[in-house]
Amino acid sequence: MANDAKKLSYWQQHFTRWESSGLSRRAYCAREGLALSTFDYWRRQTRANADQPSNAALTLVPVQVERRPDHTTLRSPAGWELTLPVSVELADLAGLLKQLP
Repeated sequence: MANDAKKLSYWQQHFTRWESSGLSRRAYCAREGLALSTFDYWRRQTRANADQPSNAALTLVPVQVERRPDHTTLRSPAGWELTLPVSVELADLAGLLKQLP
């Protein structure tokens, strides 16, 4: 897994340089001595990796908590409100909270 992270980082650096170069993918790969098919493969891999949820830590914000017998409501100072049934799984809650601004 760590090796994959190194490869993703290596390729992401190439993609950043390619995007700022103004060259086509083919021209960039020729200049850098890269196989276009390998470049495209890792480009798809980095995109797929970016679309997956990360394990990054959540940012904590103060919230008001209102508990009722059938649900719990969280309200933030930023204005968002989240009402959940008491049966919600913690993993599902964490996934929802990662989506909030």
